[in-house]
Amino acid sequence: MKNNRNRYTANLRMESLEAACIVVVEREYSRTASGKSWRAKPDRSETRQITAENYFNYCDSIPFFKNLGGSETCDFGYTYAGYIPVEIRSIAPDHSKKIVRRFYIVDSPDTARNIYKLAI
Repeated sequence: MKNNRNRYTANLRMESLEAACIVVVEREYSRTASGKSWRAKPDRSETRQITAENYFNYCDSIPFFKNLGGSETCDFGYTYAGYIPVEIRSIAPDHSKKIVRRFYIVDSPDTARNIYKLAI
């Protein structure tokens, strides 16, 4: 892992993340016809299981995309692996597309299916 951690990756304990099951639900939204707000239902939705390395890369890239001119918002929450980012909202620099990534960090895929009703 990288030695220079930012505030989004400071609390990540990789040994506990590698033992966990990380599921990401990614939803993509577009603007309404008037262009004033976002659609209520996502245009595209995808659920998949990712590795601890992928999760670290998602969290580590937040400052980079903020510097590009887009909008990156991160929500922290208490999970199986501690107090870490659980949702990342990305808005494109031209404000035409918004992607919401929600992370579920649980002990097994069965827990994700039974408690959160995720189809992985």
